[in-house]
Amino acid sequence: MSAVFIVNQDRDRIYRFNPNALMYTAPVWFDGVFMAANLMMGGACLGTFDSAERAIQEASSIYNYQGEIYAVTGFSDWRAGI
Repeated sequence: MSAVFIVNQDRDRIYRFNPNALMYTAPVWFDGVFMAANLMMGGACLGTFDSAERAIQEASSIYNYQGEIYAVTGFSDWRAGI
């Protein structure tokens, strides 16, 4: 059994995992330079990773997770230092 719910990387949204939804990576470009890869489930962005390979590894972790709630890795509270 896969995860039932997914908490996105920013920890501000919870999605019901839909194993029938298209899970894919979407490149993030800035001035023609590849910057990152978004992990998408349907139209929902689950998180942003340094490479498409890392995003695909995260998707695999979601599909193989045996618990009920999966939290996407890579959370950073960037406001903590403010």
